[in-house]
Amino acid sequence: MGQCLPSWTHRRMRPQKKKAKMQANGEGSAKRMGASPKDRPYAGAPNRSLWKSPGQKGMADNKLYPVSIASREYDFVEEHFMKTMKMIACIIRIERVENGRQQEAFALQKKNVVKDIREQLPALTKKQLVRMLFHGTKQTAIHDIISNNAAGYIPLLSSSRNGAIYGDGTYFARDAVYSHGYAEVVDGQRQMLLNEVLVGEWTQGVQGTRAYPKVVGSKNRSYNSLVNNPNEPSIFVVQHSYQAYP
Repeated sequence: MGQCLPSWTHRRMRPQKKKAKMQANGEGSAKRMGASPKDRPYAGAPNRSLWKSPGQKGMADNKLYPVSIASREYDFVEEHFMKTMKMIACIIRIERVENGRQQEAFALQKKNVVKDIREQLPALTKKQLVRMLFHGTKQTAIHDIISNNAAGYIPLLSSSRNGAIYGDGTYFARDAVYSHGYAEVVDGQRQMLLNEVLVGEWTQGVQGTRAYPKVVGSKNRSYNSLVNNPNEPSIFVVQHSYQAYP
């Protein structure tokens, strides 16, 4: 992201949008008008009705489509980015990744893991098991992630400039400012990905961990991610493909 005027100026210049009384998410439920950003669903990842690719199938060679500045989807991403960036930055554009095969594989993985966990821990909600997290890397890697028709992220082939101190895998961050440091600068701009990540049940990450440890007290269930702080995680590490969709 390039440096620019503070975000409040950017907001004032944007067109005004009419408020809607209800907003449906990708699971078929609805949110009341005025729902907080914490409760508002990400309007792009689970809701393919917003896709612009031919037939909304995400099978075209082009995988990036512009998100309208006058949309709730834009609002969500902008607010999430600005809130966690913690420094002055300018959003030049927001684009939606439309990769049908990747999204379908992720959706199936999410459905199966969420079902398995909630059978054991029914009090957990899908919102607790799936999070919107940032990822910063080189431009060539971003191109591969969004374009690959199999798995965008291949965690155990990933390398990390922080020395993989929380275990091997792909690193995702709660805060945009963390991923900003890993996003490559090209012509004075940076590009990063906001991903829907299946974090599931997590445990403390330890350097050298190449496989999720077993859940304490269980013979068959393993944790779904590694974190920097189990009580208040800000960094998540995933080791399986299809655990994240950009």
